[in-house]
Amino acid sequence: VDRRQRQMCIRDRYKPLQADLRIVLTWNLDMVDLELHVTEPDGEKCYSFHNHTKNGGMLSSDMCGGYGPEEYLIRKAIPGSYLVHVELFNGKGKTVHEPVVATVKIYVNFGRANQEEHINTVKLSVDKEIVYAATINVQSSFS
Repeated sequence: VDRRQRQMCIRDRYKPLQADLRIVLTWNLDMVDLELHVTEPDGEKCYSFHNHTKNGGMLSSDMCGGYGPEEYLIRKAIPGSYLVHVELFNGKGKTVHEPVVATVKIYVNFGRANQEEHINTVKLSVDKEIVYAATINVQSSFS
């Protein structure tokens, strides 16, 4: 097998990830814990304590320090509204001395030629505070 055949084999084996919807949460302060919450159209919530939904939504591992990211992904989104919230979950009585600025990047048709990207920011400052970040309306599967 020559080099070109190996490259083609590798490229065919590792297809780029595609998804109808991908949401990425990052934040500006170290040593805080933010939680990404996504409510799917049927009302099922995807968050760190329920990180796989019956519709195929998945949430990445919980990031309890650093700057994130936490990610939600659904390859074949069901039609309807997806609600995105962010929670400041400090726990253990830790105090936040300045507001945490969270950035929510929303990718529609992720990894496809018609990919769209939307960016929202929110501020949180009180433990257990949950703030609205976005609504994504899906008419039908994008692919």
